[in-house]
Amino acid sequence: MSAPDYFWKAFEATGSPQIYLLYKNNDKLRSDNERNKRQAGL
Repeated sequence: MSAPDYFWKAFEATGSPQIYLLYKNNDKLRSDNERNKRQAGL
């Protein structure tokens, strides 16, 4: 299970807004990394 999946499951279980923000931040970091890899031609 990936980290975003883990955060999403925790959010569903608790309904905690803090966990949702962690999930969104983690998702944003991952998409930034993917974009950076593409720009670097990896």
